[in-house]
Amino acid sequence: MRTAFRIIVTVGVICFLSTLYTHIMPELLCIMLASLSFVGLALAFLISATLGFTRWRKSSAWWMMPALICLVFLLSAWLSPPLGRLIADRQFERHSSDYLQVVEEVQSGSIPCPAECGIRLTPIDVKRLPPRIRAVVAARCNSGAAVVGFLLDTDAPLVHEGYVYRGYDESQNCITEDMKPEKRWPYVRKITGNWYRFSDQPGL
Repeated sequence: MRTAFRIIVTVGVICFLSTLYTHIMPELLCIMLASLSFVGLALAFLISATLGFTRWRKSSAWWMMPALICLVFLLSAWLSPPLGRLIADRQFERHSSDYLQVVEEVQSGSIPCPAECGIRLTPIDVKRLPPRIRAVVAARCNSGAAVVGFLLDTDAPLVHEGYVYRGYDESQNCITEDMKPEKRWPYVRKITGNWYRFSDQPGL
């Protein structure tokens, strides 16, 4: 029973931390660890509950503890995402001046924007990217209204996640549907002011 307890605690800690980090910075290794450890905990719960009833309760008053620990770690998988989002938002706010500088340069025209910027979100060349950002896309009107998206530098395939600045209101006719963040990324969550976090996967 002690061996089972150690294994469960180890897998449970891995599950919690990997799930937490996945919602801070989605990396392939963390996504795989989170999925595999969650499945491992579910199996460990069934096995420890069965062994508890059939064997451990005959020799220990703590025979339910391994199964209960499994259950606690399984439930923590629903607590770590909001905690991860909170940490990610605080990290963004610490570097918000770096993001805002890029936005201001896009709005002023200091950063060249291809002609396509006037109709859709388009990749732009930014010399100094904010921390952990691999690319920037932007759309801009002549009036200065702009949308600027910052894609996180993650190795997870088929995952596009990051931050976007919405510097416009719905009354501005120059903003086309292809310039709006919701058109490109299905999941957009407000952080503060005109800043949002986007993803093409649920649970950002």
